[in-house]
Amino acid sequence: MNDDPFFVSRGGEVWACWLNGKPAINLGSEQNFWAAAEKLFNELNPSHAQVDKPAVNPKTANTNVQTEPADRAQKERDELRYDVTVIGKLYGSRGSREVTIFDLSTRGCRIEDYSGAPPGSLVTIKIGAVGPIAAVVRWRRDHSMGLKFEDPLYPAVLENIRKQYSLR
Repeated sequence: MNDDPFFVSRGGEVWACWLNGKPAINLGSEQNFWAAAEKLFNELNPSHAQVDKPAVNPKTANTNVQTEPADRAQKERDELRYDVTVIGKLYGSRGSREVTIFDLSTRGCRIEDYSGAPPGSLVTIKIGAVGPIAAVVRWRRDHSMGLKFEDPLYPAVLENIRKQYSLR
């Protein structure tokens, strides 16, 4: 729907934006915005204050490319991944297209994509109504590829995606 807002972070500020031409609204600093969003989410969903245990997919547990120091790459591999199926939109140098998002974590995700974007490509992804999120293609295998988000998702945002947009 064009009346639904999406959020953009630019220069440390969070902006609410709409596709219907309504002017963007500056919501303040990222730190203040996400602290307020997490507090509101926990107040509205007291039963979710204790986050569910994630489902780790052993097939994707070690798919990150070793392009960073080993200890940092290991930390990213050990990050909890959630089994989701979310329809999203990927934007890159080859245009935009609909993709399916799997294995979501705060630092990245695995998507199914037939575009052939090589590792190192800079992309932007919208996950459900969340985004755009800047990312880099870390690895590619057949029609799957791993994205690393430029800025990690806040836990409350990840939980919202899982609860609101996952088809599982």
